[in-house]
Amino acid sequence: MNDNRISDDFEHDFLAKGLDQQIRSCASYVLTPLFLESLRTHQPVLEAGCGSGRWMHFFKPQGIEVVGVDWSTSLRDRSRAHDPAVQFDTGDLRALPYPDGAFGAIIALGSPEHVLEGPSKIYQEFHRVIRPGGVGIITVPYLSRFRGLTYTLTAEPTRRLKRNRWLRRMAKKPPLKNGNPISYREMMAKKYRPDVCMELDFDGFFYEYQFTKAQLREELQRAAFKVDRLFAFSGEHGIVITLGSLAGRIDRQTYQIDLTWLGKLLLRLLSVDGTGHMLCAVVSK
Repeated sequence: MNDNRISDDFEHDFLAKGLDQQIRSCASYVLTPLFLESLRTHQPVLEAGCGSGRWMHFFKPQGIEVVGVDWSTSLRDRSRAHDPAVQFDTGDLRALPYPDGAFGAIIALGSPEHVLEGPSKIYQEFHRVIRPGGVGIITVPYLSRFRGLTYTLTAEPTRRLKRNRWLRRMAKKPPLKNGNPISYREMMAKKYRPDVCMELDFDGFFYEYQFTKAQLREELQRAAFKVDRLFAFSGEHGIVITLGSLAGRIDRQTYQIDLTWLGKLLLRLLSVDGTGHMLCAVVSK
């Protein structure tokens, strides 16, 4: 949100895929039954961090009134060209452009984690714009014990080596610059753990935080939400994103996963709670 390079990459990724294809993919998403069950009786709905707008266009023929907000004018314009009746606004999740109690529900799918200072202000805004009795469905990256152990043993040492000035000088590579207003050491000292496996993060640009169940619950309760359900999902993605090519491959166009023998073994041995890529919180006000 406050790092143009990361934001530009998100925009490019969404624009590279046809909107019709993205909308069709919503039907097979693992959380779609939950969305349809929860949102039909709590309208209108705000999608905070709506990206391409695909969910808004998917929900419309389901009889669900949705307003979306994101930062990208390019994604907004494409969404409006697809269907101008679907409301796509531009704005900051930390200062939503809506009055108190404007919505019966809110969904935020992988958006609160991309703010360097943490998600507290975002959750406070979510609570403000939902009316009493309203609900929310929020997903963020999951720092499971499996992922945390793997990062400690592999990814973080690799990152330290890649950032070592002496080693880079030996390899005749320029020193890496920090792309954030705070240093990597300061970032790691924060309460939440930054994702250190993403390639972009190796050159000093913040990408996202990952959260334990306890951390997500604490943040939502601090914002005065009641946490009704909290669960991990997307185990296959979690294994591949954590272990990389050792566990399998993700098709970036279709998001289909091809697991190696190791990935299949881990998926069989470990629960979704241990391998899940994302956490989902169902909350109420």
